[in-house]
Amino acid sequence: MFLIPLAAGTVALSVALVVHSRGSNPQTSWRQLTSETSSDLRAVSCPTAKVCFILKARGENMLVTHDAGASWSATTAGASDDLHAVSCFDANRCVAVGGVSVCPGAPAQCHGSAVFTVDGGSTWRQGHLRTTRVLDGVSCPGALVCVAVGSLSNACNSFVGGPDCSPAILTTSDGGSTWIEHVLPACEAQAPPACITGPSLSAVSCASPQRCIAVGADETILGTRDAGETWVSQTPATSGDTLDAVGCADLDHCVAVGGGGEAHILATSDGGDNWSSAGHLDLGDPLGVSCPRVTFCVAVGGSGGGFGFGRLDPVILMSDDGGKTWLDQAALGSRELTAVSCPIVNSCFAVGGAGTVEATLP
Repeated sequence: MFLIPLAAGTVALSVALVVHSRGSNPQTSWRQLTSETSSDLRAVSCPTAKVCFILKARGENMLVTHDAGASWSATTAGASDDLHAVSCFDANRCVAVGGVSVCPGAPAQCHGSAVFTVDGGSTWRQGHLRTTRVLDGVSCPGALVCVAVGSLSNACNSFVGGPDCSPAILTTSDGGSTWIEHVLPACEAQAPPACITGPSLSAVSCASPQRCIAVGADETILGTRDAGETWVSQTPATSGDTLDAVGCADLDHCVAVGGGGEAHILATSDGGDNWSSAGHLDLGDPLGVSCPRVTFCVAVGGSGGGFGFGRLDPVILMSDDGGKTWLDQAALGSRELTAVSCPIVNSCFAVGGAGTVEATLP
């Protein structure tokens, strides 16, 4: 596995952002659903318009619906660690990842973890992986193929570099049972400073079993076209903000979102060779994005002066042109939204603080 820099001359192009008043888009109307929990919600994956899996912010507990949110059932994934992300290939096959990131005095005890189900969440099995890196994002573009990404190891020594300073990149080809960890070459060769600057990765989206985009700290964007064996740096180097989420509608069109109090949105229409930026937008901080079609994306997050998880006002943005312009939607709740999943156009589920679930249904 190796990392290839972009060719000289690659640039990020600017695009305009159009913001309309909340609720001005006639194509979508959001409603708040009863999730039957007051716990903060971290992640969501909806393989169909009827079926969704939601992760609570702490622990391994999940909520599952099979009727588009009319009712929810609680399930336990069977993991002893916190789970941070979930991805479902279909209504039966899902993978959730996470780990233990706080291990004072014993960095080797920090680790990543993965669980998987093949029966719609009725039973979960522990995946076999050996990594000291916590996993924060996962994408399953096939029934058996998933890619997971995450943090540096807590054992990373920034003065010497080395393999521990490589961000987490793991792949499975058997549905989540066994995982292979990939180390970026600069870290493998213990060659600072290239290894030291390898930032944590927060999310990944795979448009096919071969093609994935991963994003993370310092506006890092990595792409693979060979199922994770090699990764290409696609970082546009425009702001250095953390990118929290990425959504790919197809092999060419992806949108990445993040920021630090102000929205920062990037889009590509050529598989990541070039990324266009909408700049910094005074619309809060988007934490999640989903693009079920090239011309339809939804980003969610929070804005305002609140403090702590789920204390910000909710933000919902929608684009109907591949991320070039965005419409500010009418979010009905009172808590920050952390993730969104849209299995089809105009069928989206967004989750956030204090059990918040908002949805737009066809």
